[in-house]
Amino acid sequence: MHAITCSKPWQGFTLIQLSILLTVGGLMMVASLPAQQSGLNADMQSSRKLDYVLDSLHNYLIKNGRLPCPSDPSQPTNAGNAGITAQGSGIYSCKTGTPSVPLEDTVNQVAVGGVPYKTLGISSDYAIDGYGRAISYNVDTNAVSCWKTNSLPGAITITDNSVAVGSVVALVSHGKDGHGAWIPLAGTSGSGVRLNSGASDVSELTNAHVDVNFNLITPANLLVKQATTATFDDFVTYQGKNWNINQLPLAMQTELKLTTPANATYKYGSVLVFKLTYPASVTVTGTPRLKLGAITGVSTDGIGSGNVAYANYSSGSGSNVLTFSYTVGSVDSASQGIQLTPAIDLNGGSITVTATGNPACPLTFVAPNLAGVIIYQQFLYAVDYANYQVKKLDLNGNLKLAFGSQGSGNGQFQNFGGIAVDNFGNIWVSDSTLNNVQKFNSAGTWQLTLTGFQFNNDGSQMAVDSANNIWIPQYTNGLISEYSNSGILIGSFTLPSGGTGSDAIAIDASGNLWITTVNANTKFYQCSTSGSCTTYTQQNQKYIDIAIDGAGYLWMTDYSVSQTHKYSAAGAYQSDLSASYGGGQIRGVSIDAAGNIWVAGAPSTNNFIYQYSQSGTLLQTISLDSGFIFIH
Repeated sequence: MHAITCSKPWQGFTLIQLSILLTVGGLMMVASLPAQQSGLNADMQSSRKLDYVLDSLHNYLIKNGRLPCPSDPSQPTNAGNAGITAQGSGIYSCKTGTPSVPLEDTVNQVAVGGVPYKTLGISSDYAIDGYGRAISYNVDTNAVSCWKTNSLPGAITITDNSVAVGSVVALVSHGKDGHGAWIPLAGTSGSGVRLNSGASDVSELTNAHVDVNFNLITPANLLVKQATTATFDDFVTYQGKNWNINQLPLAMQTELKLTTPANATYKYGSVLVFKLTYPASVTVTGTPRLKLGAITGVSTDGIGSGNVAYANYSSGSGSNVLTFSYTVGSVDSASQGIQLTPAIDLNGGSITVTATGNPACPLTFVAPNLAGVIIYQQFLYAVDYANYQVKKLDLNGNLKLAFGSQGSGNGQFQNFGGIAVDNFGNIWVSDSTLNNVQKFNSAGTWQLTLTGFQFNNDGSQMAVDSANNIWIPQYTNGLISEYSNSGILIGSFTLPSGGTGSDAIAIDASGNLWITTVNANTKFYQCSTSGSCTTYTQQNQKYIDIAIDGAGYLWMTDYSVSQTHKYSAAGAYQSDLSASYGGGQIRGVSIDAAGNIWVAGAPSTNNFIYQYSQSGTLLQTISLDSGFIFIH
C-alpha cells in the first residue's frame, strides 16, 4: 500500500477560518443596516405623507371649491398662526395679510410655504417629512379663490422626468440633505429658518427656489421631479391616483343651480332674468355679473358691445338665490339664440357665505342651452319724401337699407301715404298720388302692386294682422279693405255714417281694428274684422296716425295741434305726450317694444323723427324728411 502525498501545499481556508470570516462579515453588515433602514424608512414616510397631504388638499377643494394658501413655515410650532393658511383674497393673495407666505411669485402666480395643516384639519405630523423637516407646499394662486372655470391649466410647471406638466399644486420633501427645507422651531416665539446644506445641484436649487448663495429667487413656478442621484434626493408629488387636482370636482361643478329665461322671442326693452341658487345664504357686495353673447349664426347677430353683454346682479343678498338681469338693447339681435359663459364674473365685488364670511364657491355652473332664447331686432322703417325712397334704419338711426326713386313705375313713388311691415319682412308702401300700394321683400325688391284706391294727401297708413294680411283705409269712401299677403282681396267694409276721411289703422292684441279719420266729423272707431264698429269722439279733427303700445294704450298723432294723444284700451282720453317736436307739425307715430313713442314730423316742414319715453323725455332725434314710420 502506497502513501498519498500532495505535490503542493493547501491554499484555501480551513472550515474554522471560513466560519470566522462569515461571522465577522455578518456582524459588519448588521452594523450597517440601521443607517440604511433609517434612510429607507424616512423616504417611505415622506412619500406617504406627501400623498396624504395631497389627498387632504383635494378634499378641501371638494368642500370649498378652492385651495388654501400655504402656511408660514417660519412660525414656531406652538404659535397661534402655525399651520394656518396665509391670508388674502383673489390672485396674488397669499402675501397680503397675517400670516403670510415666505415667497410669492406674482408674475407667474405661484405662492410657496408650508402645509396649512390646521386649515386642512390634519395632524401637524403630516406637515413634516420623514427627515423631520417642513414639507414645501407650492400652489397656483388662481386656485386659492373661487375658480372661474371648471379646470385650470396650472401655473406650476413640473419637469417630470424631462416631461413638462402643469399643475395647481406641488408638494416637495427636500430629502435627506434637506436643502431649502424649513426647520421646525419648537415653542411659541422666534422664527424658524431654512436648512442650507450647501447643495449645488441645479434641480435641488430649482425646487428650493434659491440661488447658489441660498437667496430666495423667482420665478417660483418651476420644479423638477426625477430619479434620485448622488446630488439629488427631493421627492415631488402633484398627481392623485384617481383624480386630477387641476379639475374642479364634479360635485362642486353642479352645486350652483341656474334658472334661465324661458325659450321665447324677446325684443328691445325685454328683461332676461337669470337666477343662481346656492346651497346656503350668501352676501353680495358690488355688482357681480354673467357674461352673455349671441350665437353668431348670422353675420348681423350680436348683443351689447362687440357681442359682449352682461346680466348684472340685481337682488338676493342675504338669501340663497341671486338674481341677475339683462335688458335687451335697441340694436341687439340673436336670431340663433344666446350663449352664457358658465361662470360668475365678480366684477370687483364679492359673494361670500353669510354664516362664515368665506368665499362662496364655486363661481362656475353647468353651461345652459339657450338656443331657444331669441332676440329679435326691431328696425325703423320710414319714407323719405325728399328722395322718394323707403329707408330701413336700426333704432340708433343707422341706415341699413334704402330703395326707390321718383316715378310711376314699379318701385317708384310720387307722394307717400303710409308704410307697414309684415312678419315675413315684406314692406308695404302706399302712395296717395298714384293711389296704389306696393309690396317689397325684405331686401327692397318689388313684388306686386295693388291699385284702384281713393287716398288723400293726409295719408293712408296701413296695418298688418296676425295672419299677415294687410288692411288698407281709403279716405274718400271710408272703405276698409283686407288683402292677403299675396295681394288677393279678402273683403271690405265701410265705416258707419259720416265715417269718411279714414286715414290710419292699428290692430290691437285681440285683433280689433282701430281707425282714425281726418275730416270734420272728429270720430275714431273700433271695428271687428267683420265691420261691426264702435264710434268714439276725437279731441280735434285730424287724427292722422295711430299706434298701440304693449299695455293696450292708443297713441294718436293730431296734425291740427301737433300733439300725441293717449287713450285707454276702452277709447277714453287719458293725456297728451309731453313733447314739443321742435315746434313743428307732426304726422306718423309708432311704438318700439320698450314702449318708447316715435313720432315723425310733417314732410317739408319738420324734417325729423323723434323718439320719446312715455313720460316725455326726448331720447333721440333722427334727421329725415319722413312723415310716416313703422317699427317692426
